[in-house]
Amino acid sequence: MELHVTSETTNNLLKRKEIKFSISEDNATVSKAEIHRELCKKLNISPESTIIVSVNQAFGARQSAGIAHSYHSKEEMEKTEPKHVLNRFIGKKGEAQPAKDEKKEEKKEEKAEEKK
Repeated sequence: MELHVTSETTNNLLKRKEIKFSISEDNATVSKAEIHRELCKKLNISPESTIIVSVNQAFGARQSAGIAHSYHSKEEMEKTEPKHVLNRFIGKKGEAQPAKDEKKEEKKEEKAEEKK
């Protein structure tokens, strides 16, 4: 997966950076959790106050384009972002949802422990 930041704009009124990015995918469609980790690592921003708003993939292409918002603090993010966007990304538990691969690995580990 190659992530390229196409534009980065500072919105002082909402106290956030608005980031547009494009992704070149190698094999399968990349999850939002993977995009989130890669974007935060590349731009050196806080994962707790960054949210992936949308990711759109062209039909038949191995490229995606998306939008992310990075806030100054987690409180500003929760105050500004719509509830449905927060629930979609963070979930109702209050923590970022893990990727499907991570869930599968956790289930395998639990089964291995039960067999012992």
